[in-house]
Amino acid sequence: MLGGERGRSLVPAVVRGWADLPIHLLTTVTGQQVSHKSASHEVVIHQVYCSCPCECEGMGNPFSSHRECNVRIENSTKSYCLKNLRTHIISGDVDTPLPTDIKVATTGKACFTKTPWAAKGAVGVFTYDLVNSGSESLWKIAVMFSVPYDFVLYHNWFAVGIFDSCTECDYDMYELMYLKDQHHFRRKKAKDGHITYKHGDIVFEASMSDTITPKLKLTVKEDEPAPRHGNLTSNRQPQEEPSLPRQAQQRGAAGVFTYDLVNIDSKTTSKMAVMFSVPFDFNIFSNWFAVGVFTNVTKCDDDLFNVMYSAQQWCFVRNEAKDGNLTYKHGDVVIEASMSDTYTPKLKLTVKQEVALQNIG
Repeated sequence: MLGGERGRSLVPAVVRGWADLPIHLLTTVTGQQVSHKSASHEVVIHQVYCSCPCECEGMGNPFSSHRECNVRIENSTKSYCLKNLRTHIISGDVDTPLPTDIKVATTGKACFTKTPWAAKGAVGVFTYDLVNSGSESLWKIAVMFSVPYDFVLYHNWFAVGIFDSCTECDYDMYELMYLKDQHHFRRKKAKDGHITYKHGDIVFEASMSDTITPKLKLTVKEDEPAPRHGNLTSNRQPQEEPSLPRQAQQRGAAGVFTYDLVNIDSKTTSKMAVMFSVPFDFNIFSNWFAVGVFTNVTKCDDDLFNVMYSAQQWCFVRNEAKDGNLTYKHGDVVIEASMSDTYTPKLKLTVKQEVALQNIG
């Protein structure tokens, strides 16, 4: 630990009980060798260079063996609760547990510490179910944290993401969020800044201080889009008047269709949905379309159409054809859609994958 190219901070150290033993220290900046043979039981050495990856002033006491991760979660949403806490510890202990549920406009705190007398840090993952006002479990929020014992070889890492509600909180989830490609989550070193991750109308903002006892803060909030759907809560199409029977009904073409999103392991991760509405009467109504990603148990039915046609945009986006294209992002999946504004429109949908840069080090 005394040698290393990254060391820059000069730190005094007290060596106790080393009487009559030669001490040889090699400074990492000047390369000058310092030799001293103590004549007492307490020697103060002023030329120890710390090789920690962070400046010692910000790390606290670099020679301390204590490690902990303090977590603070703020639920700043108006209509979502965090429920059913699940925690999987890889290394260390839970000193102060998170609350089982975090209601709207409330905060939860926790402290994860290293195991006493063990050369290991505080590492783990925890999840909450994201539950809407109708008590429906929509998705699962996951947070990974890693505070190592050895800061010469390792760094503070954190990650946040959103998964299907049936995803287990276990070692596989930790390994995924710590090592694997960033699908449905984002990962960073603590020293590299904060994370912003968006899923539909839900925005996650996370940050982690780069110390031996870091503070991990997560804020969950809603990104409310400006209402652009006009009078969509009225009837979708003019109803045929009973007093004026016609051979053809005065209706357009409207519907919804879905596809399962299946990964390379042939596991259905979520469901992509597309809504379209081409009215008969263009004096009153307009062409509308919407795209989104739902849980894999979502049914393709009238309820799904009604949600995507007139409800608040929470895990989908909606647009009037004349207003341009739509882009919806779910993890590493990007959906781009457009619809021409004619009575025989063309609805084009492109599904592509965004490649995340790997920055594990």
